[in-house]
Amino acid sequence: MVRFPRGRRSAVWRAALERRASNACGLLAADTADIVGAIEYQCRTLALAVAEGSQVDQGRTWNNIGLAFGVAGNCELALPCFHRALAAVRDEPGPVYGRYSACGNLSNDLYNLGEYEEGLRYGRMALEFAVPAFTERDPYAGILLRRNLVRLLIETGHVAEAGEHLPEIAALVERSRTPRALVAAATARAAFELATGRTDIALTRLDEALGRARGVPAALRDTLASVYSSGDRIEPSRTTARRIEFLGRDAVEIYGLYQNMNPPMGGPFKSICFLEGGRLFLIDMSVFNPPGDKLPQLRMLEAIARTFTCEPRAQT
Repeated sequence: MVRFPRGRRSAVWRAALERRASNACGLLAADTADIVGAIEYQCRTLALAVAEGSQVDQGRTWNNIGLAFGVAGNCELALPCFHRALAAVRDEPGPVYGRYSACGNLSNDLYNLGEYEEGLRYGRMALEFAVPAFTERDPYAGILLRRNLVRLLIETGHVAEAGEHLPEIAALVERSRTPRALVAAATARAAFELATGRTDIALTRLDEALGRARGVPAALRDTLASVYSSGDRIEPSRTTARRIEFLGRDAVEIYGLYQNMNPPMGGPFKSICFLEGGRLFLIDMSVFNPPGDKLPQLRMLEAIARTFTCEPRAQT
């Protein structure tokens, strides 16, 4: 027989149960790109956490709200949410996962906004807050943190230090050999190889990562974003991928919207990825035309893309 608590204990128990259910619904909504639904559920979760007086749960919820805005491609709105998540648990004693994840999320968000020095500061804070139990609980989060550190260190000129994180990434991948983990690790190593002049090795690694990512749209987006060195961000909620035939080749087409904060710009893009002669090719087309129609210009770029030819690789 299962006995449910009664009276005041029952009300507290039911509120806690509703908070957990609302949080789960918010996470599921964000995963399916229902951003409005995700925010609605997380706002209810936050109200219940405030009523309970739980700073840890408030911090967790602010993190989840920020992640929902991140799924929508709005790093500007995500940023204050992560700051609130950190403020909620700043004075909590002992290791707090929400403090660690808030700093990691700030690190990634600031990288996307082009604020590399500030992003690096929060990335290093996240490492300070990390304890073995956190990486055991979520190895993928540890991989993402170190991948972000690799990218931030490269952007701020600390290339040698960036390389020091690669062995730890490899160790974490052994604990979580999911497609997303493998892609994140590959893009981190490829970024380091590009920064150290090993372009051919980096492109081969990106080719392998792209192969793993084709079945996982979010991971595919991460892989492609690693190629953009100018700060472009693809908005995942408005991006699609499909297999096509391109000039007689099996290819993957990615279509959606991009945004760049440095300088502020954005618009539609289309990328076509395919293998030819053992090499990976990425033809990227993007339009920035605020006052005018974008579609005719994108079609013009597609016509230019279809003039593509490549010379056979020279034998050495």
